[in-house]
Amino acid sequence: MTEVGFFLGELRSQLSSAKPSDKSAATVKYFENVRSGSHVVGMPYSYITESNHNKRSFVLLLLDAFKGFPENMEITPFDLFNMIESFCPNFSRSLVLEVSQSLHRNLEDDGASTKHMFRTLAQAVYCSILYDDWLRLISDYFAEETSTRSMNLLKLKAKIEDFYVSISPSIYQPPLEVSYAVLEASNPSSTGTGTSSYLVEVTLDQFRRTFLLSDAMREEIRRLSSLSVQK
Repeated sequence: MTEVGFFLGELRSQLSSAKPSDKSAATVKYFENVRSGSHVVGMPYSYITESNHNKRSFVLLLLDAFKGFPENMEITPFDLFNMIESFCPNFSRSLVLEVSQSLHRNLEDDGASTKHMFRTLAQAVYCSILYDDWLRLISDYFAEETSTRSMNLLKLKAKIEDFYVSISPSIYQPPLEVSYAVLEASNPSSTGTGTSSYLVEVTLDQFRRTFLLSDAMREEIRRLSSLSVQK
């Protein structure tokens, strides 16, 4: 289903259920809420992940709500989960815990009690909300193509480029230049000048951690946060 189809279907359902006396006014109000992003407040997480617009709206909502929070303050995954739960009562606790674990180099640590800087953990969680389906495709590709849990960056780069032309638009993907920057940063011997060897082997855990923490993703989140939400 397309994004437009999703919202039209929801509108029809709401009109059928509420039976407003003025359907035109109700329709205008519905799309005003969708445009502003306020339609995701208090909604189940399954609804938030139903469309790319909903994911972006929810991340923008969190960015706005937490913009005054001290970026360098240390928090646990449960701290952040409780903050997000205020806007989504059944938000995925496992997502926050998995992100916390991904940020650790010691993957035997479940990440539950680990403290992170708010800026770091929040960025990683925002990225996971937006790109969870895309990251799952990357994970599936690693599982299908490798027995040693590592892959050279050239092969991974080719697959990521293929994603941009082969997978459904319903899968939210990072901009291609962000993916290139993450691949560059995934090379432990990279000089940061674009001259890294793509024959370097990386594990899925290394790529995921680099993706979540990369400067390129930080800039992408900053770009999102600069978007003005229409009221």
